[in-house]
Amino acid sequence: MHLTRSVINENEVSKNNYAATSAGKKIIYNLIRIFIAAGLILFIILHVNISGIFLAIQSANIFLLILAFLLTFVNLFLQYWKWELTCKSLLNESNKKKIVLSLFYGLSGGVFTPVRVGEYFGRAIEFREKSILKVSVATFIDKIFPLVILVFFGSISCLPFLYLYYRMNIYLAVILFAAIIMIFYLLTQMFLKQKYWDNSFFSFVKSLIKKESVRGSFKMLKNLQKKFILQMTGI
Repeated sequence: MHLTRSVINENEVSKNNYAATSAGKKIIYNLIRIFIAAGLILFIILHVNISGIFLAIQSANIFLLILAFLLTFVNLFLQYWKWELTCKSLLNESNKKKIVLSLFYGLSGGVFTPVRVGEYFGRAIEFREKSILKVSVATFIDKIFPLVILVFFGSISCLPFLYLYYRMNIYLAVILFAAIIMIFYLLTQMFLKQKYWDNSFFSFVKSLIKKESVRGSFKMLKNLQKKFILQMTGI
């Protein structure tokens, strides 16, 4: 009888703790939603000049304007495609409605925050059953692929520009080219081969992270599938 009562009490405590945690998360997500809505409205009021936009449209090349407008939808589709792959692979989430809303909240939160940091919290709003940290890490992974590609091709493109217009020494240009290729190669190897995650540097970084939930979230970086990496790089 005593054992039964203990089990019942433990179950009640667990239920109360779960209810308190759920209520706390709900409050946090609602506050984030209010912050994003208020920040977006304030940004539009302070920074969007409606009359200036109409004047710019009137003086713009209509063909280029239509082209830019259409490319906006292509851009949004590619962002959705990347985020859908990320959610399925890393968050075990395949609900298209949730993925679209998560992306929308993230884009809204990133508009008015420095270095688009609000996007990381915004994307977590629709995934209340998952930790904000885990969704933030997934968002970082989603955004790191275009960033790496941009830095790589941007760096390569700078070399002929510096050589032709600023007469940079040809030997220096070759050395920089080789260094860029090597850095990019090491980055790709780090993602594709797990042995790079088991060296002394990453072991030291893992030892600094004491909380198991945080370490578990960052393990997603180590466990990326090759197919996922190639798909994200291709997009």
